[in-house]
Amino acid sequence: MRPAERDAEEQPARPCSRCGVDLLLHWHGPLGTGVWMELCVACEAHRPAARAFIRWHRDADRDPRALPQLFEDWEAETMRAHGWVRAKEPEAPFSPPAPPGLTPRGRG
Repeated sequence: MRPAERDAEEQPARPCSRCGVDLLLHWHGPLGTGVWMELCVACEAHRPAARAFIRWHRDADRDPRALPQLFEDWEAETMRAHGWVRAKEPEAPFSPPAPPGLTPRGRG
């Protein structure tokens, strides 16, 4: 292994399709949407979720536990700009309680 090699997880530099600046992140949107999401410091700074993600990325003391929520917010914001909205989670169907007097296996 050579020191000049990139980490397998690291994305290669890619220019923004709008302004040509290197992207902070590029990502395929949810399966079946055909949306290619780009996080560009120059083009996305006006959008709240993108701005929060950019600030987090630039912060040397960033908390890695915040990343999943930042990514989800940015993804939702980007997909909304392309006309997609995240569906609500379906509620679990009602199931009646177990009849009284029945003892679960392994007990009693």
